[in-house]
Amino acid sequence: MAWSDLGPDQLAGPGELEFGDYRSSAASPGFELQLESPSVPSGPGEQYVNTSTWKTNPLRSHGGAGANVLLRWTNVPMDARAIDVVVHFHGFIHGSNEQMLRTVAGYSGLDVSGRVRPTLGILPRGRLITADEVRQTQARLDELARQSGKKPAKARSDVQTFPGLLSDGGAGLEALIAGALQWFAQQSGGGAPLTIARLILTAHSGGGAALDRLVASHARRRACNPDEVHAFDALYSEARGIKSWATARVGADRSRQSNQLDTLGGALRVFYRPDSGTQLWSERLARSPQFVRNRQSVTAGRWP
Repeated sequence: MAWSDLGPDQLAGPGELEFGDYRSSAASPGFELQLESPSVPSGPGEQYVNTSTWKTNPLRSHGGAGANVLLRWTNVPMDARAIDVVVHFHGFIHGSNEQMLRTVAGYSGLDVSGRVRPTLGILPRGRLITADEVRQTQARLDELARQSGKKPAKARSDVQTFPGLLSDGGAGLEALIAGALQWFAQQSGGGAPLTIARLILTAHSGGGAALDRLVASHARRRACNPDEVHAFDALYSEARGIKSWATARVGADRSRQSNQLDTLGGALRVFYRPDSGTQLWSERLARSPQFVRNRQSVTAGRWP
């Protein structure tokens, strides 16, 4: 693989592997709604969609009310048959409705406006854990504290999971991507089926757990075998799935011709907050012998 530097406001290009930290900042990217009608214009845009209207609803088990997925796209030519797809897994947040999704969208970093390639961004809403799940977690934390003689940690009540997408080794994610591509093709008037050109999976904070589990199935499903992975303060435990995917990707890219890496090469970017719960596991992943570490700092308001 070929490794090179990136600006902090860019998604990684093919053939890059980066690890770094970011410094907190009050700045956050924002986006304006561009659509109120059900039809899609020829240029860039976005729309909040409720997957309950789809033939197959991959987010049924997530519950909640209102729109449960945000779709954002760049300019896509009418004759396009394959486009890039970016799926982002958001982190901890209370709520399970459309307003929560809109809040997450404001700082998710799912900004495809700077991409030249035709791209569809997908931001699914997670499932907020129940009060019973919080109590069960607290009981486990209390028992661990009793055994260690330390003060128990407090269980979080804002944890979001993605069971609908994790089902059957990533079949749910596969259905989400297929449904989003079909929706976009129908709404844009093209009608012809769209396929994936490059697949990019990104996660922030607690969304990293779902991302890691999904890419562990990289040998089984295209939806779980992305061309790029981006994790932002998202590795709270050992990233076995990401390591397995990256190892396979490095092996595949080493067999490519150098002139193929610009279009076919893989990319991995991992950012963490210094002295946080994600630093240990992020740096441990970076120390894997088959990876090349390229350190970079970036403010939190400029996550890719």
